[in-house]
Amino acid sequence: MISPEPIRGKSLKLPELFGKVLKEKRQQAGFSQEVLAFEAGFNRTFISMLERGIRQPTLTTLFRLGRALKVSPAELVSSVETEFPDYISEMDFSED
Repeated sequence: MISPEPIRGKSLKLPELFGKVLKEKRQQAGFSQEVLAFEAGFNRTFISMLERGIRQPTLTTLFRLGRALKVSPAELVSSVETEFPDYISEMDFSED
């Protein structure tokens, strides 16, 4: 289970939740950020920004990450829902 601890006393936003899922999937695959970046055709700093919730993935990015991690893009997205159902149910999507 991924810990949904708030960052600096604030509740997490969707990109930060996705970043936690991505980091977990990367670690489960035994990849460093550099290896995932290479396998998916990205720069390591981009992977770092995704994991910290600074950047959000495009649809193409989800497919490239999924291929590198050997999971479906849908699994990357659905894992956010299954790992953080309370956060998702209380999220206000109108502010994004």
